[in-house]
Amino acid sequence: MIILLDRVRRPGYVRYARIATAIGFGNFVLLMGLFVFLEMGEVYGQTPSVENLKHGVVKITAKNPNRVGTGVIVGIKRNTAYIATASHVIEGDPSPQVLFYQDAHPHSAMIKGMEGGHRKGLAALVVEGDLPSGIRPIAFNAETQFTGGEKVTVIGFPRLVPVPWAVAEGMITGLVGPDLIFTGPVEEGNSGGPLLLGGRVIGLITDVVGSYKYAKPSVIAQYELKNWQLPFTEPGLPTPPGKVSQVPSGMVLIPAGTFQMGSPDGEGDTDEQPQHAVTLDAFYLDTHEVTNRQFQQFVQANSYKTTAEKDGKAWGYSQGGWKEISGASWQKPEGEQSVFASGRESHPVVSISWEDANAYCMGAGKRLPTEAEWEYAARSGGTEEVWAGTSVEEQLTEYAVYSANSGNRTTSVGGKKPNGLGLYDMSGNVWEWVADWYAEDYYRNSPTKNPQGPSSGEKKALRGGSWFNYPTNLRSALRLGYDPSTRAAYFGVRCAQDAP
Repeated sequence: MIILLDRVRRPGYVRYARIATAIGFGNFVLLMGLFVFLEMGEVYGQTPSVENLKHGVVKITAKNPNRVGTGVIVGIKRNTAYIATASHVIEGDPSPQVLFYQDAHPHSAMIKGMEGGHRKGLAALVVEGDLPSGIRPIAFNAETQFTGGEKVTVIGFPRLVPVPWAVAEGMITGLVGPDLIFTGPVEEGNSGGPLLLGGRVIGLITDVVGSYKYAKPSVIAQYELKNWQLPFTEPGLPTPPGKVSQVPSGMVLIPAGTFQMGSPDGEGDTDEQPQHAVTLDAFYLDTHEVTNRQFQQFVQANSYKTTAEKDGKAWGYSQGGWKEISGASWQKPEGEQSVFASGRESHPVVSISWEDANAYCMGAGKRLPTEAEWEYAARSGGTEEVWAGTSVEEQLTEYAVYSANSGNRTTSVGGKKPNGLGLYDMSGNVWEWVADWYAEDYYRNSPTKNPQGPSSGEKKALRGGSWFNYPTNLRSALRLGYDPSTRAAYFGVRCAQDAP
């Protein structure tokens, strides 16, 4: 069943129902779609909420072959707009064009990330520069539970209707796997656009196959898009997440600045070179590493199972050596006594994979820091400190938990001196997963402004060294890369968040 407009009390729509009977259902759908778009001025012309939503929807054109699709602005940060769409809308065009609402000229977009190869993948675009005034992001709503029958609004660019930012209504009919199925006068040009309920995005339209319309629910779309570091507007807030008026509890404001990232020639490892200037926007970073107690709260609240728990094993340190231990996980890093039974509630959580670390930060409304952000923060805001807090090895024991003082295990977070920004354990205690894919040669072509790491790879980066390592592996510039599913008794995490 297609609900084109929730105005059944109007005599005109009763007449449309009679037309459907006369001309047949299929022809009625096409004809009614035209009527809806032509009469949008009557229905929506005086509705500010829908008019405002158009400011968060963009038209996307791509070549090879020529395509038209829709996108939704999920966040705006300074002079940069972050846009989500369907991957098949832009696949094959490295520089798609984006047209904002009430703007006369399209803008070239950069692809920040794309899940290609199938029709239901998502993509993230970035438009930088002189953005038109009035554009605004649309908040995602990831909390709605669907039972079918919910009426939804669609804004987009169907080819058969020559009305830009055309608005229509439809109805959710159910779920097929993870996808929302809905009905309405929607076609290929709506792909990538928002499925709206109550003025918020509840799904992204991914595919239109005949009478079947598919959308990826917001809770899944946000999870995938945040892997590409998109800043999302929170429901009910006019600004992106992390744009808060005061420093969040348990975090430190890391001021914007420029620093020399990596190591000079002749120092450090080859993947730390060349040393290069990097400029970063301000951000927040957790004061200390995520603890077992914090991670337990996340697990219980979300019924979350870690990679180690699903696979039944993790790498642990036992009897003087590393080995893969059956039954080891974040709760039992050695496969035996739990961290809570042994009094390690305030120790950093370990034996978590990159996927686990990323899921925790997202669940906390935060994100993983980038490699550049991590190193800048570890160096107390870009100083030349070798380790976090000091360049004097004899002083390292005051700042770090490592091989010389750890007793071959983690210790409570915050037990040593902080660095110059008030951050604890940036060197030592546990390696910390960061957002970036790891590439040994990335520094050769790294962007100078807010680098995000390679767009893809086989390994994810870790930073900081651990209780097991010698001082050389605790250096702020040192880089490590592992398969993102790897979990070991010295891999942990701390989270970041955008700042004004």
